[in-house]
Amino acid sequence: MLRILRLLSYAAVALALWIAALQLELSRNAHLCVLAAPVAAVVLFGLYMLALLAHGVATYRDCPAEAASLQQDIAWALGELTAQGVIGPNPLPEVSE
Repeated sequence: MLRILRLLSYAAVALALWIAALQLELSRNAHLCVLAAPVAAVVLFGLYMLALLAHGVATYRDCPAEAASLQQDIAWALGELTAQGVIGPNPLPEVSE
C-alpha cells in the first residue's frame, strides 16, 4: 500500500508541475513541448517497462534439477491417484524434452 501512495504522490507533484508550466507565458514551440510532455512521459515509461521485460527474459535462469524434481512429484502424484482409482491410467501425454 505504501508503494501506491508514493506513486500517487509523485504523480500529483508531476501533475502540479505540468499545470504550473501550462500557466507560464511561453513561446509557441515551448508551449507545444509542455503540452506533449505527458505523452512523452507515457511513451518513455512504456519503453522502460519493455526494457525491464527484455532484461528479465534475457536473464531468466533455468533450473534443470528443479524441473526433474517436479516431474518426479507429478509422476508420484499420478501413481497415487491412479492407485486410489481417482483417475484412469495414463491421463496425461508424455512430455519429451
